[in-house]
Amino acid sequence: MLAGPWLLALAGAAAGSAGTLASFGPLRLRADAFPSAVITLAALAQVVVLPLVALRTDRARAKQRVLLVCATLGALVAVGLAATSGDEWLAAGLAFFVGSVLWSVGDVAWNGMLPGLAAGGDYEAVSARGSAVGYVGGGLILALDLALLELRGVFGIGEATAVRICFLTGAAWWLVFCLPAARRLRHVERHPAERHPAEGGAGGAGPMAPLTSVRSQLRLVRSMPATARFLVAYLCFADAM
Repeated sequence: MLAGPWLLALAGAAAGSAGTLASFGPLRLRADAFPSAVITLAALAQVVVLPLVALRTDRARAKQRVLLVCATLGALVAVGLAATSGDEWLAAGLAFFVGSVLWSVGDVAWNGMLPGLAAGGDYEAVSARGSAVGYVGGGLILALDLALLELRGVFGIGEATAVRICFLTGAAWWLVFCLPAARRLRHVERHPAERHPAEGGAGGAGPMAPLTSVRSQLRLVRSMPATARFLVAYLCFADAM
């Protein structure tokens, strides 16, 4: 919630009255478009990265490890974002980009654990409870951050300092709640997924196997127009959120 306005403020400070951050031939990146540009690049990166990560982690039974790594690196990225100031719009944009990708990769690993967590195939109930707890936790930290922003005068701190504290509390929240939970999830790792026929039998374990499988799945999606429309709509919805 606060990352967008933070990027906008840093970009505005760097652009000054000209309003332009950078030029690429006839194209100009304006300060007021910078947050949207970073979100767009992060979304495009996720389209490429997430299917490959999902395949690799499922086969290697590495979902727990991926979740731990994403939580740790994501917290460090949040700390890095809090350290930006002045006209450091590029560093802040890079931190936001990396953080967005890490969050999405961690979310893929987390969702991949659902079959191991749901006893008896009760996926909907377990997923609903997990999502509810997640929204309560996210809502609580958001409420605390908004309270800090509103009451910053009481604590004698400026707006920029309050936003930095919010970034740091987000990093701490991520570590405090994610790391202990993820460490206890080793037992829910699923067995490696069966190879898709398109992966070429024994050769499917090679480095190009994930790309082959993704291409196979994309061909399958093209044969299901409703599913393709849903995936595009969900991508737009998720990044808008």
